[in-house]
Amino acid sequence: MNHSTIEQLVEVCTVKINIPGSEYIHGTGFFIAPGIIVTCAHVLNYPATQEVTVSIRGNGKILPARLVHSFAPEIDLAILQANIKSTSSCVYVDNEINPRDLCFSFGYTDPIGGNPEGDPITLECEGLAGEKRSIIKLKGGQVRPGMSGAPLLNQRTGKICGVINKTRSEQIHLGGEALSLKVIFEKFPPLKQVHDHFHQSNSDWLNYLQEDVEPFRSDWSRLDRNSQTWSSYIRALLFLVTALFKWLVLGLKAPRAFPIETISLLIKHTLKGSLGQEISKQRKELSKRLIEVDPESGGQARIINRLESKASILSELITILIPESQNLASSSRLLWAVELIYEQQDLLNELKEIKGNSYPELEHFRNKFIFLKTSSDKRYRKIDKVISKLLSKYPGYDRGFLAYSHVVLDDLVELTLTSPVMGRFIVSEVYNYLRNSISTVEGKYLGDEDEDEYAILVKSVIEELENDIKNYPRLIVLKKMKILLENVAGKPIVGGPYRAWGKSKSKNKHHFSRKCKFYPERARPHEMNKISCYDSHEQARENHEPCKTCISAENIESIDFIGDEPS
Repeated sequence: MNHSTIEQLVEVCTVKINIPGSEYIHGTGFFIAPGIIVTCAHVLNYPATQEVTVSIRGNGKILPARLVHSFAPEIDLAILQANIKSTSSCVYVDNEINPRDLCFSFGYTDPIGGNPEGDPITLECEGLAGEKRSIIKLKGGQVRPGMSGAPLLNQRTGKICGVINKTRSEQIHLGGEALSLKVIFEKFPPLKQVHDHFHQSNSDWLNYLQEDVEPFRSDWSRLDRNSQTWSSYIRALLFLVTALFKWLVLGLKAPRAFPIETISLLIKHTLKGSLGQEISKQRKELSKRLIEVDPESGGQARIINRLESKASILSELITILIPESQNLASSSRLLWAVELIYEQQDLLNELKEIKGNSYPELEHFRNKFIFLKTSSDKRYRKIDKVISKLLSKYPGYDRGFLAYSHVVLDDLVELTLTSPVMGRFIVSEVYNYLRNSISTVEGKYLGDEDEDEYAILVKSVIEELENDIKNYPRLIVLKKMKILLENVAGKPIVGGPYRAWGKSKSKNKHHFSRKCKFYPERARPHEMNKISCYDSHEQARENHEPCKTCISAENIESIDFIGDEPS
């Protein structure tokens, strides 16, 4: 991938729209699909038959473009068709945005006070307005003339959610408004198909979202005081003060072996309410200093102990501050950052085993007095241990798990207390396993709507895990989690693509579209005999009627087809 950040990728997708007959007036647009540009309707204040030109960022090309459709006056959006055979980059659209999400935009502002060659801007979402909740209100940035038509990137989701179209002030940082893109795909369904097809064949944007799991800037801002409850910041402050006391005591055995300046800065930013950005800064510094450690030489006790202590503090703080109501994707990125810190701690603990890299007297002193131990020590190994134990006692549908549940109960309780987010996740998976097992005894099976939705949800998690396992093979804990989830969601079904839950023709339809939520993809072993698989529509129609949801998903106009393969 040629772009180091997703913001740079947004810039590449953005074009400057030049208005005929005007040297200084211009607007902004962006590629939503190959050759298709979205902008604001008010930017194109000219006769529909007249062409404008667009300047492509990076290669200096100026291309003619024509108006395809304008949504004005109801909605200030328009679509242009550029005279270009192919487009190297197009934005990835997703309408999701929440209050307090941080956003990024890039446009071509006016020459007086702006930058007509390209201007970045950061904003914060205040919420949605308008009758259809399609107006995104923004604050904290200076939206200048020329920004109209610029794409709005939600830094939490990593996708484009809107189009900048208004400013609150051209002179000061009061923000502006943006329009949701949902109307574009609603009015032009084929455009969504072209958009999706482009990103299936061009993986720049998707690769970034899948491979770069670093938390976004907005994720770290969720750890600041304005997104937190007072209780979480009080817990963080008490934790830091307690850790500082421990370090001062331990420092009697190993002077200057603890990063007192780090914890002092964290306490300062806790009181200021800006802890999220400081944690992000300290974590980057941790990774930078870790690279400087020579893994083969000894005599590095001080630097290793300082880094291990910093890692312990940072991982615990992130865990304390992740709010329960936070977006799942954002929480996952922050938890991934914690996982990486745990792995860095494991590496540092391995380096301590090399001669001269540890303080024997300090370790003896720490072990002698339990209260001097840090709660996050070896947390990663503890999580790994719990999951391994669950897997070893997870025999499938023979009720063996129930018999061994008491073996892991204590570990689960302890884990939930020390690491609430990870603990709740594992407990919820165990609960769902038991719920599904009991419901099967009562005559229910995954074909029921509620069970099927759950299977689809877990299936999507498994698919994400499979990608993560490929990208991060050293994270053995991910492989174990995948096995555990597969036991909950079931194994992939092997057989023809035309499938039905059950044998009854009157009750059970046959499914053939993977876009349909009832399509059987996975099942547990004891449920396999409830699924009928066929190689064609004709065979399936002998025993079942076709599912209307599948027909709609595949855009088939009539249910009276026999033997035709879905397109």
